[in-house]
Amino acid sequence: MQSNVLRHYAVPLVPIALALLSSAPLPVSGASPYERIISQPMARRHGLERMWVTRVELDPSRGRVADVLIDGGELFVLTTRGLVHALNAESGRTLWTARVGRRDFPSTSPAVNKDYVALTNGSTLYVLSRRSGLPVFDVSVGGSPSAGPAVGENWVCVPLSNGIVEAYHLADRDRDRLIHAAAGIPEIAPLATPQSVVCATKSGWIYSCVPETMAARFRIETTGAITAPMSYVAPHIIAASRDGYVYAFHETEGDDIWRFSAGEAVSRRPVVIGDAIYVIPELGGLYQISAALGVERWHAAGVDHFLAASPTKVYAADRLGRTVVLDVKTGVRLDWLPTEALSVKPANTVTDRIYLGSSDGLLQCLREIELREPVRYDLPPQDGEPPMGDAPDAGPPAAPPADAVPAAPPAEGDIFADPPDFG
Repeated sequence: MQSNVLRHYAVPLVPIALALLSSAPLPVSGASPYERIISQPMARRHGLERMWVTRVELDPSRGRVADVLIDGGELFVLTTRGLVHALNAESGRTLWTARVGRRDFPSTSPAVNKDYVALTNGSTLYVLSRRSGLPVFDVSVGGSPSAGPAVGENWVCVPLSNGIVEAYHLADRDRDRLIHAAAGIPEIAPLATPQSVVCATKSGWIYSCVPETMAARFRIETTGAITAPMSYVAPHIIAASRDGYVYAFHETEGDDIWRFSAGEAVSRRPVVIGDAIYVIPELGGLYQISAALGVERWHAAGVDHFLAASPTKVYAADRLGRTVVLDVKTGVRLDWLPTEALSVKPANTVTDRIYLGSSDGLLQCLREIELREPVRYDLPPQDGEPPMGDAPDAGPPAAPPADAVPAAPPAEGDIFADPPDFG
């Protein structure tokens, strides 16, 4: 079942620093490579440290970064030319690259579990090994994909533009595909949990299905289209609708746990960090609400995009592209960084690390100076560990004197010398 159009690069490709200085046109207007790299002195003035900077395998004159997925300790970068680039999230080191399908066919955002990476190119589903990037299998789906796939423990599910969601077994390819017919077109990837496959449609319906049969347990109707990816905080599904509400319901019973009114349509994924959920309506402004009760804790105006969170701070982007720093308890704005030239700002729901980049393949990682080890939000809390919303107020980190900061040696994966400080 392996296709000839899927090629794998067994040897990791090392990005070339001189490529940033080439004469190829940059998608970021008026921004030099150095203007897009946050220098160590500027980062430290904001209580941060740049861990690494690198560039993915990409010809800026032909393609650009399409999506960045953060999962566990890895980044998966998809380009518009069908290249998947896997990176170590802590070092920036390339793990593998794989070209999927035809370069002139559209690819959907990838999905992962502990063993596999899945995405569609054209009307073909490709499943790769997460460990090596080698192809596992590919199959032609029964129509045009309307969104990216979802990968559960045993099944990979693909939503189609005809309202059908198809499921393929990951280990037993001889098993027949499963089909679930929804009312309306699924415009977002399904959500795969240990017990369910949850599908949502443009018509406002949400379905919870049994993974082994794709039969619906129940369905919930909202009064607006579901265009924001859903989130999971066991055993509850968090779904945002264009009717202005965020819904929490039990994944197998369908019980309505709470509803939160954001006042206007929500088209971004609700972000779950510990006991907090972050919601951004279309007209901007960041809400922090309680995951248990669905009640507002604070609202920060002018915020357009969630980036990451530490135990004491929330990092987000405003409409001008600047990175703003908010107090995690109150939402009060503490600081901001000039990152307008960086158009790639993936939301990190897994750790505290901040990832920034540009569409021509430049990527860099920042962390708070004190947090040498990543704070993991995808792991169950340890006994006695306070939830994020109740973290002690440690106050802003003390910035060392400028003349006391030595030039830090590049971290593994940091392929550029420190640029001039434009900050």
